[in-house]
This record gives sequence, structure tokens and C-alpha cells, in this order.
Amino acid sequence: MFLKNVALTSGVAAAFMLAGASAASAFTACQVTDVGGIDDSGFNQTAWKGVQDSMAAYGIDGRYLESQSETDYEPNLNALLDAKCDIIISVGFLMADATATSANANPGAKFSIVDMAYNPTIPNVLGMV
Repeated sequence: MFLKNVALTSGVAAAFMLAGASAASAFTACQVTDVGGIDDSGFNQTAWKGVQDSMAAYGIDGRYLESQSETDYEPNLNALLDAKCDIIISVGFLMADATATSANANPGAKFSIVDMAYNPTIPNVLGMV
């Protein structure tokens, strides 16, 4: 679990740097959970811990939306796009299609997805496996 936390914190930090934010600027990391919920003792919870650690270490803002069903994935991603999040983190391979659709439709937005890597890669998505 410790290594997962380190990896996800590093992933959020890498996404923070890829998005071009500095410590002095406002930066918001937003997460969409899969159906497991934020306290799933798995990737959702660990990814949120990474966001929280980045909030403490870098002074960024963080928020999440919890998906109750797979039909929530796209609306939740769209809500965070509308909120102008600097990075949108989706969690789990179940979110792969919705994340790819959102990323391809919004090439100026930055995404990261936990437990998924696209082949071929999507330029504005950082896959973390």
C-alpha cells in the first residue's frame, strides 16, 4: 500500500508539472471514481490519497466526483471539464472508454487514468499502470 501511495502521489505531481502549473498559481486536481467509491480500499481511495498528499505538499486544490454507476462516468468527466480542472484523474480500466472519449473531444484538457495505458497513446492522457 505504501508503494501505491508513493506512486500515485508521484503521478499527481507529474501531472501537476505536465500541466505547467507553478506552486504560486492556482491548480485544481479533480478525480472521478469508478463505481467502487472513494473509500474502496483500492485505486479510488489510493488516488484520492495522492491528491490529498499533493494538496498538502504543493498547496493545490482537489475535489472528486463519485460515480454510482458506469453511466455516471461521462457526465462526471464533463462536469469536471466544465469546472475547468487543471488535471482530471479517472480511476480504473472501467473508465477507459469514457476517458478516451472526453480526452479526444477536449485536446486542451489534461487527463490521467489509473490502472490503464492506451495503445496508441492519447497525447493529453497520462496512463498510470
